[in-house]
Amino acid sequence: MPAPAWIISQLGHPRGLFGRLLGRILNRANLPLNLHMVGALELPPGAEVLEVGFGGGVAIELILRHAPDARVTGVERAVDMLALVRRRFPDALRGGRLELVEGSIDPLPLADGRFDAACTANCVYFWSDVDAGLRELARVLRPGGILVLAINSPEVLIAAGFAAQGLNTLGADELATRMRDAGFGDAHARRMPDPGRRGTSLVIGHRDAAD
Repeated sequence: MPAPAWIISQLGHPRGLFGRLLGRILNRANLPLNLHMVGALELPPGAEVLEVGFGGGVAIELILRHAPDARVTGVERAVDMLALVRRRFPDALRGGRLELVEGSIDPLPLADGRFDAACTANCVYFWSDVDAGLRELARVLRPGGILVLAINSPEVLIAAGFAAQGLNTLGADELATRMRDAGFGDAHARRMPDPGRRGTSLVIGHRDAAD
């Protein structure tokens, strides 16, 4: 049965009491996907890492814990999620290992070529322009920098009502093609172990070298 439109809206922009509760629920539900996503980042020592649409902060926690010399920047448009994650990681914020920025994918409020790695989980569905978003991620990555997108299958998204709300339900192979067009010449899709039968995949690519 498709999810009500207001729940899908909350998934894309958590807000209010329900949004804060949803952020905590999704931290648990999406932990396996985020583990695979963070594990695919191939972070060099002292990496600068970007996450777009961090929600309740599960991937931020994984990066901070498993890459202790990395610096993480999170971009999020939902002010309630920004407040929640500020409360979760005060030490990382004070110590300069974490920066939180209010904003969205297009345009990213960030400088060109700043990051070694970027990731986003279950957010591409809500982008108004997928190709523009991918070009923005290419812009802020250094040549050779890695991008990892984590998604569920189109079939699951359509069954949940995402397509009926006008949201993107692109499959992993189509996203890989669009990533290559945006400047990630080796982009490819990787199907994840999927006990929840959501058809989860990673789409991974490295930013092409500058001309």
